[in-house]
Amino acid sequence: MEHDVARELNLHNIKEYVQLSEGKTKQLMETCIWCLVHCKHSSGVKLRVEDENNTDYYSLIWSNDKIDHEAIFRSYNKDDATECGAEAIALMLSIQRTEYTAVERAITTTGIDYWLGFKNRNPNYPFHRASRLEISGIMTESITNTISSRVKRKIKQTKPTDYTSFPIYVIIVEFSKPYAIMVLKNVNS
Repeated sequence: MEHDVARELNLHNIKEYVQLSEGKTKQLMETCIWCLVHCKHSSGVKLRVEDENNTDYYSLIWSNDKIDHEAIFRSYNKDDATECGAEAIALMLSIQRTEYTAVERAITTTGIDYWLGFKNRNPNYPFHRASRLEISGIMTESITNTISSRVKRKIKQTKPTDYTSFPIYVIIVEFSKPYAIMVLKNVNS
């Protein structure tokens, strides 16, 4: 079924979405393309994104002319690619769909992946934390590895930073369909 797509996510432009290094954004782009090509998708594939309010569609775009597919497939394995590829999509979606942008990579013991800050932040205090982001990727959903079970597990995982009272976005990306779910957890609710 074809859907009208109002937005595009260009994987070559990840650096424009996030405040991360050139090397990190290139890795995110390459691993995301790795996952999509592994699942037999081509540039322009529609990503279905659901949250508590609605379902939207995004076209995932990349230029095969700028990509050395053989080198990419030698550089990553399925585990690394799934984790980082989901990170690429989740970061772009969080910026497209919320008032936040990624401002800092979180340490592992926090139970989250990124601290988020307001997009229109005060330039005198650019790293102000205002929200949290936890990301997970699934290459192909199965009976034993479902998106809904992953959401529950990831929400529990975020408890170490609940003391902040900052809202948290949990984004799970499934590459074979492709599909993403975005769940908002408000600690004060």
